[in-house]
Amino acid sequence: MLTVVIVEDDPNIAQLHHHFISQVAGYSVVGIATNKAIARQLVEQAQPDLVLVDNYLPDGLGVELVYEWLNAHHQPECILVTAANDANTVQMAHRFGAFDYLVKPIDYQRLIESLERFAQIRQHLHKGEAFRQTQLDGLFHRAAQPEVSSSGSDPFTLKQVVDLFGHSHIEHTAHTIATQIGVSKSTARRYLDKAVECGELEAFLAHGKVGRPTRFYRRKQIVCT
Repeated sequence: MLTVVIVEDDPNIAQLHHHFISQVAGYSVVGIATNKAIARQLVEQAQPDLVLVDNYLPDGLGVELVYEWLNAHHQPECILVTAANDANTVQMAHRFGAFDYLVKPIDYQRLIESLERFAQIRQHLHKGEAFRQTQLDGLFHRAAQPEVSSSGSDPFTLKQVVDLFGHSHIEHTAHTIATQIGVSKSTARRYLDKAVECGELEAFLAHGKVGRPTRFYRRKQIVCT
């Protein structure tokens, strides 16, 4: 279970954060702080894995907390969730090692994707396995998203996904694709379905012994006539 502290002085927004984080499997909110002083105490006591930090707090800037925790004994990862979108704040957050940066009013689906990516990275680090380049790209270059097409997909990422199907016998799910290229399952599924739409892949359902059927993808079969 990954633990989260929310640093937000608006109680309504804090409760919204709490609600949506609780919808993500494997996450638990262990506390809410309304200012920097309480945040310091709460993080020291709870030692969370992740902190959601608003920048404009009653007793200072949240980005300063990110820097403090970067050099603390317990070093939680931080996601800035703030109305501040000026170059100086963004630069400081990046320099201080913020895991992600979301501008208010936030898209909660975007927050969920960030949480899913964080969980994937933590799971991989816990296993102690080596990273592939595509996974490193997902870790270190998430903030610098390439330009997307008018259809809402990035051609480079789409090519990355399709290239993982080197042969017609290779099959993947959204989960395996997400793990390999370092994105959320929902993003992986969107690109897989886009590849199906483009005629690069085909999808099919596989029924296991229990539970719902799993959606698999593979290279589109060429039928000779």
